[in-house]
Amino acid sequence: TAPQGGVRVVARGKASAGELAGLLEHPWLRYLSGSAAYEVVVNAEGGVPSVTVSSDLKGVESSLPPPLAKRAADSLPLRLRLLPGAGPAQQRVSVTLGRVMVAEFLRQRRGEDQRVASEKGGKDAKGGNGDKGGTAGTGETMPPLPPMQPMHPMQVTRTLIVLNPTAGAPVPQPTRDGLTLRGSFDALDLDTWRALPDDGWPALGQGTFDLKAGVLDVFGRRLRDVDVRAGSDVGGWSAQVTSAELDGNIAYRAEGSGLLVARLKRFRIPADSPGGIGADGKGGRKGELPAVDLLAERFTLFGRELGRAEIAARPAAGAWEIDKLVVLNPDAELRGKGTRTLTQGTSRTSVDFALKVTDVGKFLSRVGYAKMVQGANGRLDGSLAWQGDPQVV
Repeated sequence: TAPQGGVRVVARGKASAGELAGLLEHPWLRYLSGSAAYEVVVNAEGGVPSVTVSSDLKGVESSLPPPLAKRAADSLPLRLRLLPGAGPAQQRVSVTLGRVMVAEFLRQRRGEDQRVASEKGGKDAKGGNGDKGGTAGTGETMPPLPPMQPMHPMQVTRTLIVLNPTAGAPVPQPTRDGLTLRGSFDALDLDTWRALPDDGWPALGQGTFDLKAGVLDVFGRRLRDVDVRAGSDVGGWSAQVTSAELDGNIAYRAEGSGLLVARLKRFRIPADSPGGIGADGKGGRKGELPAVDLLAERFTLFGRELGRAEIAARPAAGAWEIDKLVVLNPDAELRGKGTRTLTQGTSRTSVDFALKVTDVGKFLSRVGYAKMVQGANGRLDGSLAWQGDPQVV
């Protein structure tokens, strides 16, 4: 018996990672192995039941990417609390994982816990008692109430996860359905997370994301000084992104081969990330490119600001067709079309173009050849082909 009244039960033991997965269904738990000692406290003080599970997780290994990677020999304090929710069909799950993560989950029981008879039988019907078969005013025997239905499993309806939380900062309850993810990192490699199998991910559905990173590796590219505010639904996601390389809005829709739409104030092509697709199109992570609709008001290539850029491209059989390539500035106008192919892990790009220059001298200065020509105008039509992706020319 607890000092404040009620019941308090403490149990200690050792459990495998698979048994831990039974406490909170999540596909990432399959990446845990080993076993660790734990303590469970069941508390019913004041008539409010709660269950707290604590462990140092020593002996449990996580093969998830950082920041959730862990060696079996390392300690990482875990505290998991099961608390009652706002109603009898709700449950709160509160998780603290060292200084790596804090999370709050709201779980809802699927369907109704039990069937409740709404007919006015029993005392409201003449002679009925509501618990057993009774008699209505006609004298006929009323059927008994339907049997209790089995309890339905719980499903997570709201999730709030904070990665690298500030020590001592309170974690609010999730107020939106779906996932809310926040975090701040010195460095984060999203490509290692993207490499997880599709069945290793929870259904994304509705979500909001607020992430900051000094270095962010994604889609084989490295961004710096990144601030991302994004939202997702079952059909894709949209994000407001600010970094050293770009500033603007990006949206992705998953229908078909996918469509990436970008409206950017400024854009320069990020550097390759270590292990990403190389500038020559070899090595690293490869895959079919989605359709792209990109507009950048200020486009920079190889450190040279070239002006406004527009690109429209789409996947085709064995290729990525560039239907529109436009670069405009006060000195010149470039228009073209092209194709990017990927054969045995090596990409190749070919482009047909027309370059119309209104001031050759200023145009050459813009691309790094100053004081070579003064004034003049001209036009150049041609074709180029090279090994590598379109930005490598």
